[in-house]
Amino acid sequence: MNGGDVAMHWRRGLAEAALFIAASTAGIYGLGEGLNGFFGGAADPWWLAVSAVALAVLAKQMGRVQDRWPRRAAPAGDVSGTAINSPASGGRDHQH
Repeated sequence: MNGGDVAMHWRRGLAEAALFIAASTAGIYGLGEGLNGFFGGAADPWWLAVSAVALAVLAKQMGRVQDRWPRRAAPAGDVSGTAINSPASGGRDHQH
C-alpha cells in the first residue's frame, strides 16, 4: 500500500468509528427517552423510532466490517473449526 491508500483507509476507519459513536449515542439516548414512561416520566415514541434507525445503522455497519475483516487461510484438510469437531459440541474427533 502506498501513502495515499494508507491515508484513505485511516480516514475511512475514523469515519466508521465516528458513525459508530454517533449511532450508539443516539440509540442509547433514544431508548432512555422512549422508555421513560415505564419509569414515571413522559414517554416519547418518536425516540423509539430514532433508536430503531440507530440499530439498523449499527447492524449495517457491522455487516460491512465483517465483510472486510481479514481472515486467516486454514491449511488444506484442516477441519478443526467445524462444528462436528469443536470442543463445545463434544465432537467425536476432538481429543481431550
